[in-house]
Amino acid sequence: MGKSLIKKCFTSRFDQGSIVEMDFSQLEVVGLAVLSNDQNLKDDLKNKLDLHCVNTANLYGADYSLVYAAYRSNDAIWTARRKTTKQLSFQLQYGAGVNSMAQSTGVSKTEAQNFINVYYERYWRVKEWQEEVKTQVLKNAVNTNRRTKLGYPAKKSYYKLPTGRMFTFYEYDAPDFMKDKGQHTSFSPTEMKNYPVQGFSTGDFMMCAMQGVLNLMLRTDFFGGRILPISTIHDSFVFDVHKDTTIDELTQIKEVLKRTPYAMNLAYKNLDFDIEVGVDVETGHDWHSMINI
Repeated sequence: MGKSLIKKCFTSRFDQGSIVEMDFSQLEVVGLAVLSNDQNLKDDLKNKLDLHCVNTANLYGADYSLVYAAYRSNDAIWTARRKTTKQLSFQLQYGAGVNSMAQSTGVSKTEAQNFINVYYERYWRVKEWQEEVKTQVLKNAVNTNRRTKLGYPAKKSYYKLPTGRMFTFYEYDAPDFMKDKGQHTSFSPTEMKNYPVQGFSTGDFMMCAMQGVLNLMLRTDFFGGRILPISTIHDSFVFDVHKDTTIDELTQIKEVLKRTPYAMNLAYKNLDFDIEVGVDVETGHDWHSMINI
């Protein structure tokens, strides 16, 4: 999917100025690794492996270096395989099941299940953590006056992150395979797997990063008014930058963002954020026409 053309509307207020976006690399995957404490996932991130090539190599029983080299050389077969594996990976992380994964990517149910098996074989601690979240949600469930769409009583529950962020979950009408076993309500697997990771990564982490950027801006008087924050979008920061801004000044912002894991550990004593985060930087005349710098 290409960039939205509406981004062309966002241009610098400065004469010959530019838009700069700083984007955290794979932030949700990093968040998943920290929350689950999956050492294999942490090691792959620390070694700066292309995780989609890792999963593709495991799925097809190939060597990672060969898959990565083929992808980097735009080999049609391996590039297509990596694209499908990438889609499956995000689907699985967001809590999708084998049926929806197959339907959304166009692969067979057997292929989708094979990917699930291979993924959890490598990142087995992720699976354990997801089950721990589910167990805690079921343990914390209490009765409410709510009803599902089909009229069954719906319980609510909660899950608490190491940062203190609390998530509330409600039961829904159970899928057909559960109803066949006599279970009419259930908490959403998608919500239980996805919400904690999203809330930690683009909630807690981004708020901590934002505080670091704000402190830097106040200390430098917004670099003499030459760098003005516009907004945050998901896991990125967007700035309006004067033409006289130096690379050193932009690097200062980037380094503050990269130190966010350290700030997280200071803010939350029961958190062990031991993974570095990458920050990609793009710039352009408008927010649509961006190039890496």
